[in-house]
Amino acid sequence: MYAFFSSFQKNRTRGITLVEILVVTAIVLLLSSMTLAAFSMFRAQKTMDVAVEVIMVAFGRAHIDTISSKGDQRYGVHLDSDKATYFVGPTYSSEAGTNIAYALNPVLEIANVTLAGGGNDVLFDRFTGGTSQSGTFEIRLKGSTSVRTRITVNGTGAVTL
Repeated sequence: MYAFFSSFQKNRTRGITLVEILVVTAIVLLLSSMTLAAFSMFRAQKTMDVAVEVIMVAFGRAHIDTISSKGDQRYGVHLDSDKATYFVGPTYSSEAGTNIAYALNPVLEIANVTLAGGGNDVLFDRFTGGTSQSGTFEIRLKGSTSVRTRITVNGTGAVTL
């Protein structure tokens, strides 16, 4: 009997079966899809972080230039869906040569703009730096509500996340 098993083991070929290959392939695909999904979310969040910083720079610049009475002017920020524009003067004009546009990454948008008095402009008051256009808006990933940042403009002129 021992001889039978001994010869059976000698004749048995060693190798990888199709089932083993399929299991390993499925595991590799599962792990790679999880890694790609996590990387995609990480990339979207980093893109969002950069956009928020850019928008905060526009508001900060307008706020500081107004408080310091640079050029004896008031400064503000106009919000479009794809950019924030720093402007000089009491009203926004898209043709003004002094405008500085802070464009967003094309995968992002500015949405849900809710400012006091309506509109898309935040104009800062000279000397105090306050604004009567307080409110909120969002920067979000186009086509997704999961990746977004809400920005609040306070009546004091402070802009916070």
